[in-house]
Amino acid sequence: MISLSVVNSRMKDFYDIFTLLSTENFDGRVLWEAIFETFQRRGTNLEKEHPVFSPSFAEDETRIKQWKAFLRRIGLKENLEFPFVMERIRDFLFPIYDSILNENEFFKMWNCQTLKWE
Repeated sequence: MISLSVVNSRMKDFYDIFTLLSTENFDGRVLWEAIFETFQRRGTNLEKEHPVFSPSFAEDETRIKQWKAFLRRIGLKENLEFPFVMERIRDFLFPIYDSILNENEFFKMWNCQTLKWE
């Protein structure tokens, strides 16, 4: 998701992350370590203002069409809007991304009921 950035059209990735953050609690430290190690292994360059976290990414018409087509393909009947999904993903992943970027540790816990780091 991060390395593909703006060209990412794998809607399943976004759907899977959204499903996980909506249904599972996470230990931020464990997630931080997993993401950090993945970035290290892949040699991922981190950008201060990463496009995937921007409102323009979530509001891109082409991406929204891809999202709607993906939802139809998997047979999801509920109205799950891409900007809403990306806002939740941003709430979930940006604090970890930012702490890695700024070389800070992260010790919060993700609560899937409140959809917040606590």
